[in-house]
Amino acid sequence: GLGFPPTPEEARVFLAECEAEKAGPGNPAVKARERLVERLLQRPEFGDFWVMKWADLLRAEERSLDPEGMQALYGWLRESFRQNKPLDQFVRELLTSTGSTYDSPAASYYRRTRTPDLLAETTAQLFMGVRMACGRCHNHPYDRWKQSDYHALAAYFARVGRETKHKPRRQRFDAEEINGDEFVVLRSTGEWMNPATGEPMPPGMLGDPASVPAADAADRRAALAGWLTRPENPFFAKAMVNRVWYHLMGRGIVDPVDDFRESNPPTNRPLLDALSADF
Repeated sequence: GLGFPPTPEEARVFLAECEAEKAGPGNPAVKARERLVERLLQRPEFGDFWVMKWADLLRAEERSLDPEGMQALYGWLRESFRQNKPLDQFVRELLTSTGSTYDSPAASYYRRTRTPDLLAETTAQLFMGVRMACGRCHNHPYDRWKQSDYHALAAYFARVGRETKHKPRRQRFDAEEINGDEFVVLRSTGEWMNPATGEPMPPGMLGDPASVPAADAADRRAALAGWLTRPENPFFAKAMVNRVWYHLMGRGIVDPVDDFRESNPPTNRPLLDALSADF
């Protein structure tokens, strides 16, 4: 959980706690582990470890975010884990972010991935464990998803726009150093076209076509984020606990970790279901 093994002294303290509680009621090893977990969760290295993992998942790199954008995103990630921000809130902030990618770093989600179709693929794979790329051109050959499902998901991002601006960020000698910034904005119009029909594609949730945003919704992404992170969503909890299990155990209950499909069942379905219900 921290990215490095315990020191000899930390190991001795843990073993001493187990020994000290042997005479008491209950399982002393369980109590000692519970206290150890709480101590580990409070350490800054825990947040740093998961910042590194999520930066990799979000494919943060200087070429797309620039150095200041990278620094801002890492700071937002670190603060999110320092606050113990719930993962559903974390994902809603990513999906509904707007504004400067320097001042609102969650908006970097839309600076790194720039088109509705790629945003649909990325969102499904990261937060649902569903690989949708096949659906761009045809129905998925190994899963239930159709081409229409792919483009209905892309339609949620059709009105995301970007404005490139320059902001003075630092003082250097007697002049300001100018660095590029990008602003994520929402347009009032814009549709994603269904390539099979040539007609605008209405937004639709995966496996839940009845759940669509209102026609006058100011931000379609908010409807998607709300649906994705609600407790009864069949994808989100399983995808998240499977990722944590993978990082702890080296292999997901569903493996590859982001490939939930009917032809790739979990190795232990009751375990995945129990972890998901608890999450």
